[in-house]
Amino acid sequence: MKTGIIIMFSVLATISCDNRKRSNFIPLKNGFGYVYIESGIHVSATAELYYKDSKGNQTLIWDIPADVNQIYFHKNTAIFMGFKPAKDNSRLVDRLFVAQAPQKAVDVTNDVLKICLEQSKPTGISEDIIYKRATIATVSEKNGMLQIIFIIQVKGWPQVKCNISWETVKMLFDKQVKKK
Repeated sequence: MKTGIIIMFSVLATISCDNRKRSNFIPLKNGFGYVYIESGIHVSATAELYYKDSKGNQTLIWDIPADVNQIYFHKNTAIFMGFKPAKDNSRLVDRLFVAQAPQKAVDVTNDVLKICLEQSKPTGISEDIIYKRATIATVSEKNGMLQIIFIIQVKGWPQVKCNISWETVKMLFDKQVKKK
């Protein structure tokens, strides 16, 4: 009986104690910003991407951005690398996301990879394998264009890259929103 009470007390104490420390909203650009979160016994840090409107209302855009310093903005649109659970929920996978504030981000990885394949015109490997083995390497911006580089995890295969405009990014966002 004593053991049961101690276990129940431990469970209740764990449930009632949220060790997560959250920062205030930290602005980035154009109303986008993040909240820094520390949690766990061994401190681990994460961030959540938010949009804050002119009235101060915050909307969660994405809960696992890869790096808040690698988010690119154009007006009320943002593009960034982030993580989401794999289809089998066994791990997190890196993906490319677009958000048009105040709406939640959508995954545009496969759409952007398709554009990269059209621009790069790779040969010698099936597109099916490319889609399964592609990993986002970098996103950067030059002269108003976004350059996105994927690494294809097949021995001897080079990177695949493309340049896309902000207009294309907005079109990809709209396409994903219409699918839902």
